[in-house]
Amino acid sequence: MEVENTISLDSQKILAEVCLQIDSGLGLRPFFVDFFPGTMRIECDKDLTVFMIGEIIEVDVIEMSKADGNAYLYCN
Repeated sequence: MEVENTISLDSQKILAEVCLQIDSGLGLRPFFVDFFPGTMRIECDKDLTVFMIGEIIEVDVIEMSKADGNAYLYCN
């Protein structure tokens, strides 16, 4: 079964918190952003090992959704 992602072309700058994700190591989650829940996953290609857990950074994100309807944010 092939899974396709749909992309919103509007990128936004948001604050994100560096966190430890049980399934994938260091990750990001939205930090006090009204329009994205704090539980929304941010997929990121940045080297997060240069940041400390709990550090707040500014990132450009694009909202994406998988074919199954699950939404996530992508930053590179």
